[in-house]
Amino acid sequence: MDFERSHRAKTFFKTDPMSQEQQQPPPSPPFDPSRMIGIIKRKALIKELAAVYHAECLAKCQELLELQKKWDEGYMDSPIPTLSIQGLSWLYVYGNSSIPL
Repeated sequence: MDFERSHRAKTFFKTDPMSQEQQQPPPSPPFDPSRMIGIIKRKALIKELAAVYHAECLAKCQELLELQKKWDEGYMDSPIPTLSIQGLSWLYVYGNSSIPL
């Protein structure tokens, strides 16, 4: 009975020395300069990859902008319905000005 009480007390208050040892993080390894070379190389590769990705994104954005301009040009000459005093009439849009029919 005393063993059970002392065991419960140790687990409740966490005074068990084994549990304290398990909670401490392992010591960090000593500094190794040879690892720095690998880290620097990986960092350079990541920067190069980011630059290539950025260039591809800019190229795709430019392509999308050109396609959007072509799409918009196709709709610039199409009729747009408008409501006038007489009823529904059609306007043709040419650039910034519109000419009623």
